[in-house]
Amino acid sequence: MKHIIISAALLFATALGATAQTTAETQQQRESREQQEAIDILLKENKKLKQKEQERKIWGKGRFLKLGYSLAQTGADMQPVEKSKYGFFLSKGTTYRFPTIAGMIKIGIDAVWFDATFAKYKSPYEDLMSGAWTSELEEINGSDYDDDDDDLLEKLNVGRMSVTLGAFGVGPNISVAPFAFLNNGLSCLRASVYFHYQPAMSLYLKSENGDIELAPAFCNMFDFGGMLTYRAISLGVEGRWGKGKFKPIGFNTLFIDDDSEEKVTRKFANTRLYISFAF
Repeated sequence: MKHIIISAALLFATALGATAQTTAETQQQRESREQQEAIDILLKENKKLKQKEQERKIWGKGRFLKLGYSLAQTGADMQPVEKSKYGFFLSKGTTYRFPTIAGMIKIGIDAVWFDATFAKYKSPYEDLMSGAWTSELEEINGSDYDDDDDDLLEKLNVGRMSVTLGAFGVGPNISVAPFAFLNNGLSCLRASVYFHYQPAMSLYLKSENGDIELAPAFCNMFDFGGMLTYRAISLGVEGRWGKGKFKPIGFNTLFIDDDSEEKVTRKFANTRLYISFAF
């Protein structure tokens, strides 16, 4: 009987020890699993942060500032086309992009907050008003041609020019980063194409031979272009075109007549070369 009791006690003690060991192992496994889960979460968060940083390097923040040179021309109704001597423009906006497609393509919307363009044009009659033609006129008119009034008006001659101010332009933008999968500087190289509609106010000034004419108008302008970007700097080219109905305002009796009340349709066409900075 005594042996039976001792054997039972040994069996019970063994069972208790096995249960305690199993409980200890289970607790250890739970703690190990929790630690692994925490490590996995940290790794995922770190991966997301790296992906966001890489996307920021490739696609930037979206804000841009363009500075460029404009090759412009303009014409009104049946009048000769005027080509620019020079032109400049400044544009500022933001690109709002949707999530990446296939890891390398982004579609977005451009908001052009401000666009200012200045162009100085050649007169289509510039050759006729060259030195030889002027000399003949002076010979015909004699010394009386240069009276005081004409001298004053002549000093105001600034030629032909236009200023166009646009705001709240909008349009689609498609960008491709073909080397986004690489882990080097090439991953930050991307190409973009875009199309914009730009409402604008334009002012056309003509001041020649003592005659001054100023004509304002609302214009519908359109841009289509492309650019190559590396990190925060882009080089691009775009075409711009549009038109408006201008109402001439004359500052000389030559322009104060019934015809001056009529609106004239003036068209613009520009090729714009620019450098853009992202920030």
